[in-house]
Amino acid sequence: MGFNIQKSDFAKNVLVLFSGTFISQIIPFLVLPILQKYYYSPSDFGVLVVFITFSELFANISSLKLEFGIVLQKRLKDAVNLTYGAFRISIITTLLAFIIVFFFKKNIAGYFNTPEIENLLFFVPVYILFFSLNNILSYWNNRQGSFKVISFSKIVQTSGAELFKVLLGFLKFSSGLIVGRIIGFAFSSIFYLFKFLKKDKKSLRLLNSKSSKQLIKNNTNFIFFTTPSVFISSLINFVYINLFLYFFGNEVVGVLGVSTTYISAAYGVISVSFSQVFYS
Repeated sequence: MGFNIQKSDFAKNVLVLFSGTFISQIIPFLVLPILQKYYYSPSDFGVLVVFITFSELFANISSLKLEFGIVLQKRLKDAVNLTYGAFRISIITTLLAFIIVFFFKKNIAGYFNTPEIENLLFFVPVYILFFSLNNILSYWNNRQGSFKVISFSKIVQTSGAELFKVLLGFLKFSSGLIVGRIIGFAFSSIFYLFKFLKKDKKSLRLLNSKSSKQLIKNNTNFIFFTTPSVFISSLINFVYINLFLYFFGNEVVGVLGVSTTYISAAYGVISVSFSQVFYS
């Protein structure tokens, strides 16, 4: 029996995600030169890179990678309760990040040799919360086979982010790059929640705190094996950016961040589209 790409659900789902990811990547790709030329300096982009590098130390492991387990649950009840468990853990991570920022913001800014980021670090918990919620609900929709929702959420995220970056840049907010990025994740999260309440609201009846705790225990492989590897990857990037800051300064880091955005756009379209569908 031959493989027919036109009749393959896998191929169709990849194409759905590919189209959404392509549009979501092309938006910042087109807006970036405008942001660079008219509204933000290389130093502003450098602060953005520092902010993201520090935030994603927490954000990438905020739910201890339990979102991966959501896709693997065969029973809806288990998927719902693991989603709930992942979200509860992300709330704890968000609170932990707030405590660290509250007590050590001056030390963090000093480590990066970027004093202007000190007060902006209070945005870190907000970033982690929306990043995590967006990520968890993305895997929930993956489990449900709602690839059109995932695809459109990516467009909502980048269009919202870039629109506010331009708007805040026009209003002379130097922190507009950071705020715009957070708003993008917030818009995407709200879109996911709207779709969840519209389509999967009845599944909330299956929530059970005891089941949630048991499912976390059943998926500890993600906590003990996947989470450390992801954290180490983020930590390497953290140190790498700090070295660039130390030897070359904010402006070079800003240029580096912009360059990475351009280079990674094409790779992201293919890898994200294929991996999301393949994982399910």
